[in-house]
Order: sequence, then structure tokens, then C-alpha cells
Amino acid sequence: MIRNEMKTKKLTSLEDAIAIMAECEALSATEEVSLDQLAGRILAEDIVTPDHLPRWDCSAMDGYAVVHADLRDGAWLPVNQRIPKKGANVRIAGEDIQKGNVCLPGGRRLDAAAIGMMAMIGRAAADQVAWPVKAAFDWPNPDSRREFLRARSRMGPDGHEAAICRNQSSGAPSSLGWMDGLIDLPGGCAVRAGDTVRYLALSDLLAG
Repeated sequence: MIRNEMKTKKLTSLEDAIAIMAECEALSATEEVSLDQLAGRILAEDIVTPDHLPRWDCSAMDGYAVVHADLRDGAWLPVNQRIPKKGANVRIAGEDIQKGNVCLPGGRRLDAAAIGMMAMIGRAAADQVAWPVKAAFDWPNPDSRREFLRARSRMGPDGHEAAICRNQSSGAPSSLGWMDGLIDLPGGCAVRAGDTVRYLALSDLLAG
């Protein structure tokens, strides 16, 4: 029965399938995300520094200064250590980043250092690449694969589950229209009566 059903399907050649997949565009949807939710996200815009960092000349070290006018000839000199040279241990305005420069380029995955940089320049949110929609097709029988994927989803993009109840392969492609193409179909088992998905033609997936 399976062989007869497969004979009626026109499959896409490997070369054509690779060409079609090569034409697929990367996710372009973006969403504004607050600073506390940015860890691990992909930046969708260049972050430009609105002001110099540091904003003004400032001391790089703790210390004290001596006013020369307060000293008289022959008076006790309170400084008994090496006197720093003029301008030493001073951070000049814009020494780290100049105003108007890109401090974080778009396309970067944001880590703790990048988020700290955004807080330093006063950004409370930023445009991020939207997470892809993930789907896990559930088999009728209990299994560990779906629980594994559910746990992994909590560590990254939001996930949605799609259950196929009909015992036919034709139900799978119709459930893919609202996804971004990240699909997990458990495999490696022999075809038997009652299987939810017996086979999926690559041409059916690419046609969707």
C-alpha cells in the first residue's frame, strides 16, 4: 500500500531541492525587546553611541591633588611618593567610543558584555531578529523526544506544538503553513499500521 501511494507522488530531485533551499531568505521579521530579555538574541540594528564614552575627561584612579599656591618656601611637602606626570591616569572624553560611532553592529548575538554596553549608553531596548516558530509533531504513543524538544525550546526560541491526528502523511504539509520551517520528525522506526507519518516527500515540504 505504501509503495503504491509513493508511486503517485512526483518527487523533487536532489539538485532541484538544493536549489530551492538556497533561494530561501533568512528571517527578516524584527521585534523590540527590553534590555532584560536580550541575552542570546540577535541584534537587528546597528547600535550607535549617542554621546562620547566617557562623556567627559575624568580620573581613572582615586587620588588627591596638591594646590601649589598653598605651599610656602621651605614648608613641609606632604607628597612623599612618586608624583605622576601631567595628564597621567586621565580618561579623555571619547577615549573608549566616539559619539556617533557604531558600538554594536547588527547581526551580533548579544552576550553579557554587549548588554552592559547598551546599558552604559542609555538604551533600554533594541530591535532583535524575531525567533523562528518551531514545531514538534507528536506521535500517538508516548515518547521522550517531544519532552526533550520542549525543554530545549525553553532555552531558546519560543515553540509551538502541532499534533497530527489523522493516520496519513497528507496531513503533515497542511500543518506547516504557519511555521518558519524548523521541524522535528522522529525517524528511525519501521513503518507499521497506525503510524502517523509514513513518509514525507521533500517536494511536498518545499512546495508549501
